[in-house]
This record gives sequence, structure tokens and C-alpha cells, in this order.
Amino acid sequence: MGFKVIIVGGGLSGLGIAHCFDRAGIDFVVLERSDLLVPKGGASMALWPNNVRILDQLGLLEGAEALDCQIKYKHNVRKDGSVLQVNNMMERVGVALGHPWMCFHRPQLHDYLYTSLPEHQSRILSSQGVANIEKTANGVTVTCTDGTVHEGSMVIGADGVNSVVRNHMFKGQTDPKFAEPFTTSYRALYGCSTWTTDVAPHTLYEMHGDKISTQIIPGTDITMFVVYERLPTTVRGSKRYSEEEKEEFAKSISDFNVSEKVKFGDIWGTTTWSYFSGLEEGIADLWYTDRTVLVGDTVHKMTPNVGLGLNSGWQSAAILTNGLRRLLQSTPEPTTDDLNKVFQEYQGIRKKNASDMGGLSGLYTRVVAWNNPIWKLADQYINPYIGGDCALLDLLVVPLVAKQGNTLDFLEEKNFKSGKSAWKQGRVTLLKDVKTEV
Repeated sequence: MGFKVIIVGGGLSGLGIAHCFDRAGIDFVVLERSDLLVPKGGASMALWPNNVRILDQLGLLEGAEALDCQIKYKHNVRKDGSVLQVNNMMERVGVALGHPWMCFHRPQLHDYLYTSLPEHQSRILSSQGVANIEKTANGVTVTCTDGTVHEGSMVIGADGVNSVVRNHMFKGQTDPKFAEPFTTSYRALYGCSTWTTDVAPHTLYEMHGDKISTQIIPGTDITMFVVYERLPTTVRGSKRYSEEEKEEFAKSISDFNVSEKVKFGDIWGTTTWSYFSGLEEGIADLWYTDRTVLVGDTVHKMTPNVGLGLNSGWQSAAILTNGLRRLLQSTPEPTTDDLNKVFQEYQGIRKKNASDMGGLSGLYTRVVAWNNPIWKLADQYINPYIGGDCALLDLLVVPLVAKQGNTLDFLEEKNFKSGKSAWKQGRVTLLKDVKTEV
């Protein structure tokens, strides 16, 4: 058996890694525990320009552009509908970084990534929940809940915040930072509605309030939404809610405006899918053990207001793919120590960057949900005075995204774009199989 990677988790991070491996020539199989390879429901999902560059390298940019909601404008309101700010923040992302900020209906992006992967029906397997992971001298054996056994050279855990792979890695650990690396201070109600009245296209609406905020994004014949609320206390681990608790929460905020004219009750009354859960935050201390490595929400989880979660996962996918490809070129059958060196380098590159992204995301969540009187004052009066969202974009977000412009070092960017802010990692070009950056 040649070198083969077992990717646990067929979500957006897992599919991103699969596409990277496909282009790198690394053999793999994806194990998805659900019987649905493409979920029926979901809200919005964003990609910042650093990962639009990866879409370009993978040959997926044109198809993604057809699904993009093309958000350009942003309206901030209070819960009574009064306007805090109107700007073209999302349009300015493209001016700053070349590629636009792209936003999708999550199931559409998921379906696109699944169906566009070559040989996807044989390489992505459903109903393959992981029951056990055993390490051997030269590989790993993964046993699924239905008794199916998969053998490979290594395992990637891309199975989310409640990762089975992470649990197997730290089995027997009593230190909570290993057993459960995340905390939960907020909860979120995600949904998708058929409401489209008084919602302008290409516009993100954001309501700011005391311990609560909302975002609604119009798509094609739908409106996607998220409601964020501060919990009374921070708890370790994940937090889930019942259908009754979800309905009760939605009813309690039905009179809140989510735009100048639309109330949350209007949106909720025409909702076709919804999900209510806690919002985990945190960075795991250790991202790998022998022949096992973690990516995405399994190791770096952040609040989704700024849309940096999937972006961090794909940045990790690029770095890990580059490292493995270089190793396999020189060592087709790497030892455990060989793999650990790649994993260590990957963690060293990505951990600080992911932490920065998580810190920015958490700060934004707390500012717009007025976590304390200082943030309430700053959001309503100081932020507009210094230039509003657009100024914060230029000062905080753009430099961080430009710094984290990690790409695949073996694929060209046919549609490379840069804006006012230079990428730390420039354009990838290939000259006689030699990679250069310009």
C-alpha cells in the first residue's frame, strides 16, 4: 500500500483538504459520519480573499463566482430600527486585497465542493462514523461504527468542535485543556428564511444591541440569518439546546429589528431551516500526535461574526498540504518521525495566526453585542467618529488577512489579484517546475 491519508470529516474543511490533496497527488479517503454527504440546511458561509486565491489555484474560482451573493454594502441598526451606520465595507475588501469578499449559502458551497472533486463518489464515504483509531508501526487503522475498517498512513481530524479524532488523540488525559480545549460565552441561532421583502440585494444587515446582535444576508430568493446572544456565564465545552428552547428564544426577540424595516419575527415566520447552539471559542494547545493531525474547528474555533472560521481552516489545509507534498517527494514512505516534523512545522506556522484570527473574531462579537458599557459607547459614538467599519477593516482585518495569504506552493494563480495592501506571500508562478513568488 502506498501513502494514503484518512480524512475524518466531510464538511467544508475536510472537502477543502481533499481538493488540495487531489491536486498535490496525495491519495486519500474522506469518512463522513452523516448519511448525507451534502447537508440540506445551513446559513451563510464567507471566504476572504486569501482563500479566494486558493479557489483560483484549485480551478474552482469561476464556479464559486456563480454562487457568490456579491455582498457590497453593510447597514448597522439598533433593535428599534434606527440607523447606526451605512457603508460599503464589503466592497472595500476587494479594493484593499484585489479579490472580493465572497459569501455563499452554505449547502450550495458544500455541494459545489463535493461534486467538483474528481472521483468524489468513491473518495468521500457517508455513514462512516469513527469508532476507533489504532496506530501501527507504519500506519493507522480506522474502524467505523458499522464495522468497516480503513487502513492508511495517517489520519487528519477535520470533524469539528466535538471531534472524535481529537478525543482519541487525548484519550486518558485529565487536563481539561486537552480533553476540552474550548469555552462557550455566546450562543447563536442560525437560519434560512424565504423572507425577501424590504431586504436590499448585495447588503449585509447587522443589528447591534445589549448582549445581542444579529446578521442577515440576502441570497437568491432566501435570506440567511444569525442571532448572537451573550450567555450569563462562560462554560467549558459545547452547549446545545432543545427545539423548545429554540422556539422560546426566537419568540423573545421577535420584536427586534434586524434592519431598518424588518423585524426578526418577520424572518422567523418564514424560516425553512434553523439551528440553535453555543459558540465555542479557543485554540488547542497541541495539534498532533503520532500519525494524527487536526485541522479546522477541531483545533481553532472562533465566533462567526467576521466569517474567519472556514478561512482559518483552509489556510491550515494549504500549509499542511505543502508540507506533506514536499516530504513525499523526497520520502515516499515517511516514518512517524518524518510526519511529526511536518506536523510540528504546520502547527508552528498556523497556531499564532489562528489565535490572531480568533482574537479578532471574539473582539468583534463582544463589541457589536455591547458586552459592556465601554463597548456600547465605542460602537455607537467612537467607531463612527474614526471612520466606522471601513476604518476598522483597513486597520485590523486587512493587514491580518494579507499576512495570512498562505497558498499552495505548487499551483499557479491564473487570476492573481492584489489591491492597496500587498500580500505577504506573493503570486505563485511555476517556471520549469520551480516555484517562485513575485
